[in-house]
Amino acid sequence: QAPVVTYTAGTPNAGTSTVTASPESVTADGVAESTITVTLKDANNNVVSGKTVSLTAGSGNSTITPASAVTGANGQAT
Repeated sequence: QAPVVTYTAGTPNAGTSTVTASPESVTADGVAESTITVTLKDANNNVVSGKTVSLTAGSGNSTITPASAVTGANGQAT
């Protein structure tokens, strides 16, 4: 019987992880929305699941809901 090998992702790496917005730009009308997706990957480009990602608003009047989310099996939090 062949041995079972389990791969465990390393710690998230800023150089391989991504943050995307869809749409990338919205009108500042108090109604428009954009979905932010964070994909966590380790230094070897493996997705990292089970990590809490938190976002904070910059200058202006942005509202972020939810302010934090846990990455899923695909390494993504939205």
